[in-house]
Amino acid sequence: MKKKSMLRLVLGSYGNMALAMVLCLIVVVSVSVFPIPKLLLGLLMLLLVLPLYTALLYSPVWTEGDRNRNMVQFGHLEKDIYRGVKIGAFLIIPYVIEDVFLTLSWAKVIPNIFPIYKLLNAHIWPILEWINPLGDGVVNASDMSLIGLIICWLLALYPMLVTTVAYILGYKGISISEKLIYKNKPHKKRRY
Repeated sequence: MKKKSMLRLVLGSYGNMALAMVLCLIVVVSVSVFPIPKLLLGLLMLLLVLPLYTALLYSPVWTEGDRNRNMVQFGHLEKDIYRGVKIGAFLIIPYVIEDVFLTLSWAKVIPNIFPIYKLLNAHIWPILEWINPLGDGVVNASDMSLIGLIICWLLALYPMLVTTVAYILGYKGISISEKLIYKNKPHKKRRY
């Protein structure tokens, strides 16, 4: 069993992130046509898109952590518990670039990019709606509060959080899906 290179892991994670963005955008657009109150609509969207995005990032990184644990046990690899953080650091680069442009747009240095920002961050679309609600029909980055801008910067760290937790849980052999699916009841001890 060969160790996956960091470049291969990061590129695969970028692919999963892009797929997650497309799927989240489809879900957001599909759900937004329902005639329900805006707050409930936002909650429904958040409950659909955030787990979708998280699962697509989480699963391959968890698998890599599990694989690396096995390789460390047999002496084929040195222990590196921070590999999930390293993967996440690469994954937040596009979000940091987007946030730099959003900040420049907020400061009115460049034209408004908030609609594009929302499209590129479909996994947090409902949060962006709450941070900067639709006012007179046009959503401008410059209308956002400083707190909203800080929240956008903090949300850029979400992929790093997901990959870090996924790798550590995979490395420790803790499977959330198994715990959710296979709820084992305590068994009585049998005498033979």
